[in-house]
Amino acid sequence: MSRYKVHQITDSSSLSSVQYKDDKHELHVVFQSGAKGYYSNISQTKFTMLMNSESKGKFLHANIKSNPKKHPFTRTGTSVSIVNEASDSIQKPKILEFPSKIEHLSSTFHKLIQSSKLNRSE
Repeated sequence: MSRYKVHQITDSSSLSSVQYKDDKHELHVVFQSGAKGYYSNISQTKFTMLMNSESKGKFLHANIKSNPKKHPFTRTGTSVSIVNEASDSIQKPKILEFPSKIEHLSSTFHKLIQSSKLNRSE
């Protein structure tokens, strides 16, 4: 059974996190708006290209969202079940809570303050 890693996206105004399920070829997404769901028929190559793209939101829109017949979107509930990766054995799935928009904005604000401090010291 595959184990799925959740990737928090900190540099996107549209995506909060993504999770690729290679055995199902599904890309699970959580948007900054709070909407959650998954796109079907996503190859490992396309997922890698998304993760390596400069703008993940633009890549998602141009290469996945824009082709709903090839990559249909299914809206899901409020959380994503994943296998606990802290253990070598498979356990009951745990529910992973995603950061709220406020936490994301707070993190972004903190980074801006740090950047400002660095620029002042130069």
